Amino acid sequence: MIELIKSKESLIDKIAEKLLSSSNISRNLVVFPGKRPAHFLRKALAGRLGAHPSPGIMPMDAFVDFLAGEEKPEPSELDLAAVLYEEMKKETLAIFGLGDLELDSFLPWAFKLISDLEEIKIELKTEKDLSAFDEILPGEMRGPASVKKIKKFSALYSAFYKKIVEKGQATRSMKYAALAEKSDFPSLSKFENIILAGFFAFTAAERKMIKALSKIPGFLLISREGPGIKEQFSFLDSALKAGGESAGKGVKLKFYKSSDIHGEVMKLREILSKEKAQDLSQSVAVLPSADSLFPLLHNSLADISGYNISMGYPAKATPVYTLINSLAELLDRKSGDKYFIPVYLRFVFHPYVKNIYMLKSAETSRIIFQTAEEVLSKQPGKYRALEEIENDREIVARSLEKFAAYSGAGPGAEKIKEHLKLVHDKLVRPFERIADIGDFAEKLLEALSFISENGTAHLHPYWSAFAGIIMENIQEIKNCILSSRGFSNISSYFKFLANALNSVSYPFPGTPLKGFQVLGFLETRGLKFKKVYFLDANADMLPAARKEDTLLSHFIRENLGLSTYKKREKISAYYFFTLINSAEEAHIFYKDNEEKERSPFVEKLVWELLKRKEKPKEEDIYFNIKFSRREPKASAKNEEMINRLLKREYSPSALDAYLSCGLRFYNKYLLNLSEKDEISPEIEQKDIGSIVHDILEKFFKKKIGRPLKIHKEDYKLIKKISEEVFAVKMPEHNRGYEYVVKRQVERRLEDLLEYHEEKLSGIKILDCERDLETEIETRFGKIKLKGRVDRVQQRGALTEIVDYKTGARAEVPNWKEFDLNDRANWIKTLKSVQLPFYALAYKNVKGLSVENIDAYLMLLGSEDM
Repeated sequence: MIELIKSKESLIDKIAEKLLSSSNISRNLVVFPGKRPAHFLRKALAGRLGAHPSPGIMPMDAFVDFLAGEEKPEPSELDLAAVLYEEMKKETLAIFGLGDLELDSFLPWAFKLISDLEEIKIELKTEKDLSAFDEILPGEMRGPASVKKIKKFSALYSAFYKKIVEKGQATRSMKYAALAEKSDFPSLSKFENIILAGFFAFTAAERKMIKALSKIPGFLLISREGPGIKEQFSFLDSALKAGGESAGKGVKLKFYKSSDIHGEVMKLREILSKEKAQDLSQSVAVLPSADSLFPLLHNSLADISGYNISMGYPAKATPVYTLINSLAELLDRKSGDKYFIPVYLRFVFHPYVKNIYMLKSAETSRIIFQTAEEVLSKQPGKYRALEEIENDREIVARSLEKFAAYSGAGPGAEKIKEHLKLVHDKLVRPFERIADIGDFAEKLLEALSFISENGTAHLHPYWSAFAGIIMENIQEIKNCILSSRGFSNISSYFKFLANALNSVSYPFPGTPLKGFQVLGFLETRGLKFKKVYFLDANADMLPAARKEDTLLSHFIRENLGLSTYKKREKISAYYFFTLINSAEEAHIFYKDNEEKERSPFVEKLVWELLKRKEKPKEEDIYFNIKFSRREPKASAKNEEMINRLLKREYSPSALDAYLSCGLRFYNKYLLNLSEKDEISPEIEQKDIGSIVHDILEKFFKKKIGRPLKIHKEDYKLIKKISEEVFAVKMPEHNRGYEYVVKRQVERRLEDLLEYHEEKLSGIKILDCERDLETEIETRFGKIKLKGRVDRVQQRGALTEIVDYKTGARAEVPNWKEFDLNDRANWIKTLKSVQLPFYALAYKNVKGLSVENIDAYLMLLGSEDM
């Protein structure tokens, strides 16, 4: 028997009525697509009966296990991949026209192949069915080019499942396929009613099984009317009268347009805050993506006393996985025995690492790592061995200074070294050498256990839940058939783990039914709510009909009757519109920006409103933020301030800061406030500039005191000097991006020598990297100035100050527009005091006249310099 109920009717109430009319409620069986509706049915029955014997209530997969009866173990995806690699490797590779593959190359497409085989099995396709496609499959396979040489896919399909049968195991699809061949089900004879509720789409195995079940007395297939339901149930010999309800009819619809998820979440908070007095247990927030869960949890739900979450949260989105991923990046960027410092710092500043206890305190550990960041960010070179970091005297000395200033006491130097070594020994060094998959898994388990037992990680929200689900899967990897196998490089182990965790999520259990409900999209199947708040109703989320991640093309999948994006779109449409149509109110939130557009389902709701001549209610969500700021008050130039000003020495950069922004000058040079130095993962212009300055200093110092002449040997000399400087400042200069930078610098140095040979031959180099000091008189007193000039040279009677700039452009004074009395425009006309300062300082030191001195910039990055 099939029954379709109206959208406004409650599926749970209908089932409850059916169960209550039976002679013995415990002799009934109810099967839902998922687990969630069972809680609502039990609540509905308890509200009417109080304590009572429970009927059988289970999801579809459990129902299949119940019917199968026999306890055949179900192999994991890893075990199935092991069958292909360990027992069928030769024939599998031969069928696909591939040569021998290492495990790390074999596994990625093996997982896709297993997924395809399981889909084909549950759709009850035989070797004969597949053989019809053997000839066209080579041109239709998706994946590596070498896979397109496939010879006989049907033979592989048959051989694979024969192997599983020989092992006495049964995959999920094998269980479904076996039940599809049965015509009687003795285990169901004790039930008065067998109810399948809330279903929409079925696989071929399910259709055949349900057809056989429909002949049993007391069988009922009950679902809610919705788009496409008649087509999906047409395999049953029963005339269906599915109504054609207009989408959103009888529902108070409101749409909210936001630029991002934060706008959606804060608007929902505003709406819910107005409904505090109301019973929210009949309201639901639906999240098509788990990305919105924690923003919702910490904002919209912050002021709600009772709520319940029931959805899966991806393991790869948890901070536990980001720690593992950070470790993977650290090892991947390793060069020899040295680690890439920017990545190293990201790793040790992960909350689970920097808060490892030292002397029973996480604060002590944080101080050490913050000090390490300050020191390592300023040192030349971006690679360090762990031993170098552990024994860095500056890290130890500055840490001791901070402990003394912070608490007056702290750990000694040896304790600081020991702590750094402990972190390295427990979390990094074990992964430098990995024997096999089992060894890798064991080391991960030990690292996560160490973090849990020796830091604040266990105090973090959801640590036990997220670490538990990931460690459970790592334990499965440790015990899998492939555990004794190894990979060719360390990064492959982490990629293997990433593949294994792709489909793993932490299931928020969601057993309480009191309060506001937060559900994933599929958790709403078969449920009815008065108010629905649907977030992220965008085209990329709803329908989630992305292209299949499969080896088979869409053409092959469609002809084999496998799931395609078209089928998934129909499923999404049915469950979306049945949820909305069953509600009294529906609030639909979506993003509207350059990259996002609202879902076609939302477009349909709007279109149906317009057809009914109802005006859609849409609200733009804006943050009410004022970005204006008050002008800071000028600091009083009192006697104390003037004394502080007069005691300091000022560089040209300080004077430029004063001209540009008095507040910046005050904060940086008087209050000593500055941005934290951070080491970039890329080579910065200042790093290149420092290297070039050092090379030029060493080279031109050899030319001091005599007329400049560039010889052929000078080209070899500057290259030799370049090698020496790079060896100190960029130790990894002979590989990767660093090598490219080095070659570019060396090529530019050759151009520079050619320029000197052609344009500057005969000048006399007087000095290189000369420190200069002078004073200027102000109305407050004398101000001390200091600087460092790159080069001083003599051309005839003229002394020239040369400042190197590695860029192609630089700011120089505009003497034509400069007006000494127009103080407000100095920053526009004077631009920088650097060249005037150098000329003034050198003039004063050497007693030169203004007419005999000049200063200019040499733009090393410019074509004509």
